[in-house]
Amino acid sequence: MKETLPDTDELPVENPRNLQDMIVSILLSWRSLRAYEIRNIANDKLKGMGKRPITPPAVHKKLKIMTERGIIDRENYQYQLSAGWIVNSKIKIDKLFDTLTGDMGIIKSLLRDDRGEMVTVQKRFRKLKDVNSFIMDFARKGKEPPYSKSNHLWFPIFHAIEVAELQHILRDRRITAICAETTPLDRYCVEFLNKIGGRAKCGVPGIAPDSDTFLFGDVILYVFYPDELLSEIEKIYQSAQSMSDVDMRGVYGKILEKELVLPALIIRDEKIARRIRNHIERLMGLR
Repeated sequence: MKETLPDTDELPVENPRNLQDMIVSILLSWRSLRAYEIRNIANDKLKGMGKRPITPPAVHKKLKIMTERGIIDRENYQYQLSAGWIVNSKIKIDKLFDTLTGDMGIIKSLLRDDRGEMVTVQKRFRKLKDVNSFIMDFARKGKEPPYSKSNHLWFPIFHAIEVAELQHILRDRRITAICAETTPLDRYCVEFLNKIGGRAKCGVPGIAPDSDTFLFGDVILYVFYPDELLSEIEKIYQSAQSMSDVDMRGVYGKILEKELVLPALIIRDEKIARRIRNHIERLMGLR
């Protein structure tokens, strides 16, 4: 009786889980191989694991499926991993890594009760929309009133679609926000925030134009913006005379959804946070 390893057989955790995973693992190491070479290497691995060998039909069947799915390429009877599949896999893995060790993991760790020791986290956001989501998540989870210091105020503009939730969060937290510019859109944002019970002021000098500072209790978030994004933001703020002049589709395409790198630094330190909070309140004329 022939002994085969079905495609669905589970292998030990420290090894590939099935035949496809094993072929991917082999081609990652050997780059380009013929079908019989893949089978020989796979069977050597299985022998060392005390598993049954794979038959030629099983290997050829799986190679055909993987080729049709774009996982591998076949040329001159040799197989190699598809460059496109590798790139797409990397993107998916990066996103998964960000999900598992990213925003919510960072937020939960920073909002733990074991205060006292300074915590510093370096992060890279992929889109301004991701910065928005991070800030909104912090606002939902945190209990302290948020503070912000920026070149332009943009919460009501870039959150126009979820403005009802934004109002609810900011009304409960009573945000304090200052910005350097005094464009019509900045003034609109000031009026919006003050109307819902916040404290906002524009035209405050001495604020860096290439970064924003956000404060949630004793957690400080610094976000740094690349020139290309600053340029697009500036076009909107300098040209619009009111919210009705803002092309929200353009905002989402050119600003919120634009793929780029936004370096960020997150610090949890009570003394630094208190100093920033006092500084913002002094600029607001509250001290």
